[in-house]
Amino acid sequence: MSSSAICFSSPKSIDLHRTKLLQQTLTQLGLFETNEESKHRSAVLSKLDKLFKNWIISISKEKNTSLVTFGGKVCAFGSYRLGVHTKNSDIDALCVAPVHVDRSDFFKSFYELQSEIIQL
Repeated sequence: MSSSAICFSSPKSIDLHRTKLLQQTLTQLGLFETNEESKHRSAVLSKLDKLFKNWIISISKEKNTSLVTFGGKVCAFGSYRLGVHTKNSDIDALCVAPVHVDRSDFFKSFYELQSEIIQL
């Protein structure tokens, strides 16, 4: 007999009790972020996104690319995106750029700009 990977039934009282015990233990171990730390993490992602978009505009102008093709986005993924990160976890982020921006552009000039957000 097989079952699906996702269970749609409500949790049982034992499940709720164990969840509460787990949360208490994780809190005692200091693994949850404070609200201030969470806001800081969000601010870092926002700064990275803004920096990336401005960098794309700059690269696009250097390459004489039409303004119509500007775009780009920073997407968080991994434990942060799933909401299961711990206090000192990293942030996995994917930078998606237009086709005229290539890998060498990213690793040359954007790498240098990242020092700005490291200061946060």
